Amino acid sequence: MKIDIDFFLIAFSLVGIIQGFFLGFVFLFRKKVNKKVNLFLSLTFFFIASNIFPSILIKTKLYLFFPHFTRLGWFFSCNIPILLYFYTKMLISEKPNFSKKDIVHFIPTLVCFLILFPFLIKPASDKIQLSMES
Repeated sequence: MKIDIDFFLIAFSLVGIIQGFFLGFVFLFRKKVNKKVNLFLSLTFFFIASNIFPSILIKTKLYLFFPHFTRLGWFFSCNIPILLYFYTKMLISEKPNFSKKDIVHFIPTLVCFLILFPFLIKPASDKIQLSMES
Protein backbone atom coordinates (compact mmCIF):
# COMPACT_ATOMS: atom_id res chain seq x y z
CA MET A 1 0.00 0.00 0.00
CA LYS A 2 1.50 3.28 -1.12
CA ILE A 3 1.00 6.28 1.15
CA ASP A 4 0.61 9.57 -0.66
CA ILE A 5 2.82 11.97 1.28
CA ASP A 6 1.59 14.95 -0.70
CA PHE A 7 -1.98 14.33 0.44
CA PHE A 8 -0.97 14.28 4.10
CA LEU A 9 1.23 17.35 3.67
CA ILE A 10 -1.59 19.29 2.08
CA ALA A 11 -4.15 18.03 4.61
CA PHE A 12 -2.00 18.99 7.60
CA SER A 13 -1.21 22.34 6.01
CA LEU A 14 -4.91 23.06 5.53
CA VAL A 15 -5.59 22.09 9.15
CA GLY A 16 -2.81 24.50 10.19
CA ILE A 17 -4.31 27.30 8.13
CA ILE A 18 -7.76 26.72 9.60
CA GLN A 19 -6.38 26.60 13.14
CA GLY A 20 -4.33 29.75 12.56
CA PHE A 21 -7.31 31.74 11.35
CA PHE A 22 -9.55 30.32 14.09
CA LEU A 23 -7.08 31.26 16.83
CA GLY A 24 -6.56 34.64 15.19
CA PHE A 25 -10.28 35.35 15.38
CA VAL A 26 -10.50 34.03 18.95
CA PHE A 27 -7.78 36.38 20.16
CA LEU A 28 -9.04 39.27 18.05
CA PHE A 29 -12.53 39.22 19.52
CA ARG A 30 -11.62 38.09 23.02
CA LYS A 31 -12.89 40.45 25.68
CA LYS A 32 -9.94 41.01 27.93
CA VAL A 33 -8.27 43.96 29.58
CA ASN A 34 -5.18 44.07 27.37
CA LYS A 35 -6.57 44.35 23.83
CA LYS A 36 -3.23 45.43 22.32
CA VAL A 37 -1.55 42.18 23.33
CA ASN A 38 -4.41 40.16 21.86
CA LEU A 39 -4.27 42.19 18.65
CA PHE A 40 -0.59 41.40 18.06
CA LEU A 41 -1.07 37.73 18.90
CA SER A 42 -4.07 37.58 16.58
CA LEU A 43 -2.14 39.22 13.73
CA THR A 44 0.71 36.77 14.30
CA PHE A 45 -1.66 33.82 13.90
CA PHE A 46 -3.18 35.38 10.76
CA PHE A 47 0.26 35.95 9.23
CA ILE A 48 1.47 32.43 10.06
CA ALA A 49 -1.65 30.90 8.52
CA SER A 50 -1.35 33.16 5.49
CA ASN A 51 2.30 32.17 5.14
CA ILE A 52 1.33 28.50 4.70
CA PHE A 53 -1.21 29.20 1.95
CA PRO A 54 1.21 30.05 -0.92
CA SER A 55 3.17 26.84 -0.35
CA ILE A 56 -0.02 24.82 -0.81
CA LEU A 57 -0.72 26.72 -4.03
CA ILE A 58 2.70 25.81 -5.37
CA LYS A 59 2.56 22.18 -4.21
CA THR A 60 -0.87 21.57 -5.77
CA LYS A 61 -0.13 23.69 -8.85
CA LEU A 62 -3.11 25.90 -8.01
CA TYR A 63 -0.85 28.90 -8.57
CA LEU A 64 -1.87 28.54 -12.22
CA PHE A 65 -5.32 29.80 -11.16
CA PHE A 66 -4.20 32.13 -8.36
CA PRO A 67 -0.79 33.47 -9.44
CA HIS A 68 -1.08 36.69 -7.44
CA PHE A 69 -0.71 34.82 -4.13
CA THR A 70 2.47 32.88 -4.89
CA ARG A 71 5.06 35.20 -3.35
CA LEU A 72 2.96 36.73 -0.59
CA GLY A 73 4.38 34.19 1.86
CA TRP A 74 7.63 36.15 1.76
CA PHE A 75 5.86 39.29 2.86
CA PHE A 76 4.07 37.48 5.70
CA SER A 77 7.33 35.85 6.80
CA CYS A 78 8.99 39.26 7.14
CA ASN A 79 6.24 40.47 9.46
CA ILE A 80 6.00 37.53 11.88
CA PRO A 81 9.13 38.43 13.91
CA ILE A 82 8.03 42.06 14.13
CA LEU A 83 4.60 41.07 15.40
CA LEU A 84 6.12 38.69 17.94
CA TYR A 85 8.42 41.48 19.14
CA PHE A 86 5.51 43.86 19.67
CA TYR A 87 3.45 41.10 21.30
CA THR A 88 6.26 40.47 23.78
CA LYS A 89 6.85 44.16 24.33
CA MET A 90 3.18 44.85 25.02
CA LEU A 91 2.96 41.82 27.28
CA ILE A 92 5.89 42.62 29.56
CA SER A 93 5.89 46.41 29.65
CA GLU A 94 4.01 48.21 32.37
CA LYS A 95 2.80 50.98 30.07
CA PRO A 96 2.40 49.38 26.63
CA ASN A 97 2.57 52.25 24.17
CA PHE A 98 4.22 52.87 20.84
CA SER A 99 7.00 55.35 20.57
CA LYS A 100 8.64 56.97 17.57
CA LYS A 101 11.60 54.63 17.80
CA ASP A 102 9.28 51.64 17.23
CA ILE A 103 8.90 52.71 13.60
CA VAL A 104 12.39 51.33 12.92
CA HIS A 105 11.02 47.81 13.39
CA PHE A 106 8.89 48.20 10.27
CA ILE A 107 11.92 48.73 8.02
CA PRO A 108 12.10 44.99 7.14
CA THR A 109 8.45 45.14 6.09
CA LEU A 110 9.17 48.09 3.83
CA VAL A 111 12.27 46.42 2.35
CA CYS A 112 10.36 43.19 1.74
CA PHE A 113 7.55 45.12 0.06
CA LEU A 114 10.01 47.01 -2.15
CA ILE A 115 11.67 43.73 -3.17
CA LEU A 116 8.30 42.15 -3.96
CA PHE A 117 6.79 45.19 -5.67
CA PRO A 118 8.15 44.41 -9.18
CA PHE A 119 6.61 40.94 -8.92
CA LEU A 120 3.30 42.25 -7.57
CA ILE A 121 2.74 44.60 -10.49
CA LYS A 122 3.45 41.98 -13.16
CA PRO A 123 0.56 40.46 -15.11
CA ALA A 124 -0.67 36.99 -14.17
CA SER A 125 1.02 35.27 -17.13
CA ASP A 126 4.45 36.56 -16.08
CA LYS A 127 3.84 35.48 -12.49
CA ILE A 128 2.93 31.98 -13.62
CA GLN A 129 6.07 31.73 -15.72
CA LEU A 130 8.27 32.98 -12.85
CA SER A 131 6.65 30.53 -10.46
CA MET A 132 7.24 27.64 -12.87
CA GLU A 133 10.93 28.55 -13.16
CA SER A 134 11.58 28.75 -9.42
